[in-house]
Amino acid sequence: MQTILYFIEVSCTGGAQNVLINILEKLDRRKYYPVIALLKKGWLLETLQSKGYEVIVLENSGRAFDWKLVQSLLRVIRQSNVKVVHAHLFDSGLYASIAGLLTRTPVLVTLHGQIDWKKSPRPFMDIIKRSIINYGVNLIIYVSEGLRKYYEILGLRKNKGVVIYNGIDLRYFSPVTTKYYRTELGYDSSNIVIGSIGNVKPWKGYEYLIEAAEVVIKRHPHVRFAIIGELDANDSYYKKLLEMIKEKKLLRFVSFFGYRSDIKEVLSAIDIFVLPSTAEGFSFSTIEAMAMNIPVIATRCGGPEEIIEHNSTGHLVPKSDATALGNTILQLIEKRLYLNEAFIEAARRSVEERFSVYKQVAAYEELYDNIGN
Repeated sequence: MQTILYFIEVSCTGGAQNVLINILEKLDRRKYYPVIALLKKGWLLETLQSKGYEVIVLENSGRAFDWKLVQSLLRVIRQSNVKVVHAHLFDSGLYASIAGLLTRTPVLVTLHGQIDWKKSPRPFMDIIKRSIINYGVNLIIYVSEGLRKYYEILGLRKNKGVVIYNGIDLRYFSPVTTKYYRTELGYDSSNIVIGSIGNVKPWKGYEYLIEAAEVVIKRHPHVRFAIIGELDANDSYYKKLLEMIKEKKLLRFVSFFGYRSDIKEVLSAIDIFVLPSTAEGFSFSTIEAMAMNIPVIATRCGGPEEIIEHNSTGHLVPKSDATALGNTILQLIEKRLYLNEAFIEAARRSVEERFSVYKQVAAYEELYDNIGN
């Protein structure tokens, strides 16, 4: 049995964290034993512990270069007889690379988005980081081809790149026949609900959704916009969005619901799903909506172009373009395209064929076998 060390630098909600949870839950425990290491306490630690996983919170100093963290990783690798280290996100991959080189343990890192690599104000530091990753990592896994191209342009080695698409459990994300959760969110049968799911961060592009909402509501005041995702009430971006909503007199029409664990139920209340992001490595919420027969509008911001076939399984619009987004929402409403059964069934079939979590985890297990033996 191989011991796999899973290491991630964040403990809040997010796509990378969901990928880690999916891998752990579908991993063949007859062949692999997972050891999980985090940098801090938070949502991810609590979620993993509630599922019965043993999680190590690594000692670290929080400094720009954290030698204490390297020592913590070395200790875990040696004490647990780790055969493969699987890191998620760039900085985790950086420290895993150093520990892997010092212990001669194979390392692979999954990069989930363009924001994974936070560039340094001192260019020479980025050169050092890139060199450590290029030399120390056995494989770099990207969640889309577009993301691979992005990082290879930045200088990550092409011969180490592999693409594994994220997947979902299609037995869970299945179509529902009634919008039974509308009343929970405060909507009724007269409303058309436009929903967007994702943490409230600048790259999620919610300002463009709010601008689009203003146009849509002027013509269709029964439409409502729901934004679901973790937020910080003191965050400047969130405050900016609230000011926009107030200035445009949209308080009755655009609502923030914060983080929700009941995503399937929330999706069941939505008529049209919108992803307004300016950058996405992939997009879990997009394939979840498609799997539940909810028509999708997404921006051309990286990952969605590899998920959606335009005008066949979804609709793609330019990123940072509120006018195009608003016009597409109006088109789906006014031509009743959001009720087109052939369209939404094609989207569901596409997800079934391409984005199964079982296919995703099988691809990771094959990599473990190849580099761990």
